[in-house]
Amino acid sequence: MVCRSAHLGREHHHPDRPRPVGPLAFGLTDGDSQAWSVRNGIAGQPFRRSRRTAVTEQGQPLQHTHRTQERSYVLPDQRIQHEAVEVIAAGATDALDQAREVTLAAHLTQRADPAHQKTATADCADPDASPWPAPSGGCAASFLLCLACTNSL
Repeated sequence: MVCRSAHLGREHHHPDRPRPVGPLAFGLTDGDSQAWSVRNGIAGQPFRRSRRTAVTEQGQPLQHTHRTQERSYVLPDQRIQHEAVEVIAAGATDALDQAREVTLAAHLTQRADPAHQKTATADCADPDASPWPAPSGGCAASFLLCLACTNSL
């Protein structure tokens, strides 16, 4: 936003906007928007609302980090919260369906076999025959996957 300054020659004291060029001032400070709101009988900060709408409509950070985009613009936006309900519900339903399909593939034994390799959750009968092989050989699975592996005892 560009406007004509009513106070030519004053020292620039606004670190949140660029220096004026001649009679032209650029941007708005919080004080500018608050004074305008009071003069026009508008509650709140209307310029912030329009900025938030523009930033969330764009869908990507504009002059700020991705974290600021998410925390300051996307998460507080009620329209986006409302639109996200169906997406979140679908994701939760998919996760529940996947969890219901998982079964314990390990074999239960009375005693550990000293020939088997120990892991954090189970003993492994044959790490070289893993359903999740590592490029260099052996098993690349997370220790939690041992419970879903037919090699675990």
